[in-house]
Amino acid sequence: QGYIDLAQAVPDGVICLLSALSYYELTTFNPSVISMALCRGRRRPEVEYPPVEFYYFSTKQFKAGINKIKIKAHKIIIYCPEKTICDCFRYRNKLGLDIVKEGLSEYLKRKDRDLERLFEYAEICKVKKLMEIWVNAMV
Repeated sequence: QGYIDLAQAVPDGVICLLSALSYYELTTFNPSVISMALCRGRRRPEVEYPPVEFYYFSTKQFKAGINKIKIKAHKIIIYCPEKTICDCFRYRNKLGLDIVKEGLSEYLKRKDRDLERLFEYAEICKVKKLMEIWVNAMV
């Protein structure tokens, strides 16, 4: 329900980072706030509920990897799993390396993983070299 409320309050925001990891079942961590990306330069919205943490992305990083999903007939905008992993690597110092590592490990176990797409987003997010090191170590 929190995703729906937030999507209605901030229709141009994108669910990201830990919230997206959790949605795609790439982590056992249960975030207490919803992570939402906004395009840099956008004013911070006033949102009382649900608890939300906003992250500002450059236009190129903001527009990359967007998925539109439906939850209870409501449109929710969320980053795809590959973009989510790359964003988590960008914010690894804030999020904690254990969660980021778990997310990548769970992603690599998926049958539908797409390493080419992962590295495409890693390039956009400026973490390609780091991602190559981690993926090579885990595969």
